[in-house]
Amino acid sequence: MTDPKVDNGSKPAESTDSKAQVQDQAPSSGHVDVPSDSTLVGWFASNPVAANIVMLFLMVAGLLAARGMITETFPSIDPKTITIVTPYPGATPYDIEDSITRRVEEGMIGIEGVKRVSSSATEGVGRVTVEMEHFANPLGGA
Repeated sequence: MTDPKVDNGSKPAESTDSKAQVQDQAPSSGHVDVPSDSTLVGWFASNPVAANIVMLFLMVAGLLAARGMITETFPSIDPKTITIVTPYPGATPYDIEDSITRRVEEGMIGIEGVKRVSSSATEGVGRVTVEMEHFANPLGGA
């Protein structure tokens, strides 16, 4: 005979009520119950169909917008303005104007088809802007 108080290593049988409770806690359809917040994200989390409709609308709107974009292989540009940038690190604006900018201006003024030459000098950088006449070829080719 065995003594009822002796533990022989076997586990007591689980009741059918505890198995039913475990099954009730597991999600059956994979849908996670998200608490509805007053935020936009909370609303979309609790309304997945509405989120999918908005996503579909945004995708269609993006495709329609992409079809209406104007793209050109060779866009038309006006090459009648040329900017020459001359970096000179550590130089003062006076040094840049005296040694670089003035010499570039003098060289540009003598060229046929140049309408106007302007320049500016700042700390470490000089800029010369050359505006060409309408008949001039800024590339200098035939």
